[in-house]
Amino acid sequence: MPEPDEVEPIDYLNILWKWKFLILVGTLVAAFTAFAVSMAAHRTYEATATLLITESKVPRPEAGGGAPQPGISPEIFEALLKSQFIALQTIQRFGFDKEPFAMTPTQFSNKNISVKPRRGTNLLILTAILPDPKLAADVANFVAQKAVELKTGA
Repeated sequence: MPEPDEVEPIDYLNILWKWKFLILVGTLVAAFTAFAVSMAAHRTYEATATLLITESKVPRPEAGGGAPQPGISPEIFEALLKSQFIALQTIQRFGFDKEPFAMTPTQFSNKNISVKPRRGTNLLILTAILPDPKLAADVANFVAQKAVELKTGA
C-alpha cells in the first residue's frame, strides 16, 4: 500500500483529464496562430549558382599569345561578386530601384546576395534571395555573368 504522500501516475492522468478542454483550446489556438503567421509572412526564394574559379586558358595578347592569363583567387572573385558596381547594374537591370523594392547597392549586396566559398576548393556558391523564384534565378545568373565579364574584360 502506497504512503499518503506518494503520487501515482493515475493522479497525473486525472489532473490532465480535468483540464482537457483548456489543453485542447490552447493547442488549437497555438496551431491557428502558427498557421496565420505562416500565411501572412512574406515568402522568399533562393536561387544558387556555383562558380568554379580556375586559371584562364585564353592566351594574353601582350605575352605573345602563348602565356595564359593569370588566375584569380576565390577571395578576389568573391569581392567582385559583391561589388557595388555589379549591384548597381543588377538594380538597374531588374528595376530594384523602384517600388516595391527601392533598394540601394549596399542593401542589395547585404540582403539579397550571399557568396560563400567552399572550403578546400575553388568553388564559390552565389545565392540570390528574392520574393519570386524566377527573379531570384535570373538575378543569380546575371550577377555571375557580370562578374565573369568583368574578370575577362569582355
